[in-house]
Amino acid sequence: MMIEDATVWVSLVSDFGYPFVVSMFLLFRFGKKLNALTLEVENLKKTGHKKRS
Repeated sequence: MMIEDATVWVSLVSDFGYPFVVSMFLLFRFGKKLNALTLEVENLKKTGHKKRS
């Protein structure tokens, strides 16, 4: 981690609070993974529906 990054994180925490910053970090970090997981669940639903018919 670079010094500039740490400064930005400290600034965000002091401005918005630790829980908010952590929540936003997790949302951005796992956003792509959640979208991929949603697509896979939809594909499984379609596949399961086809097998039942």
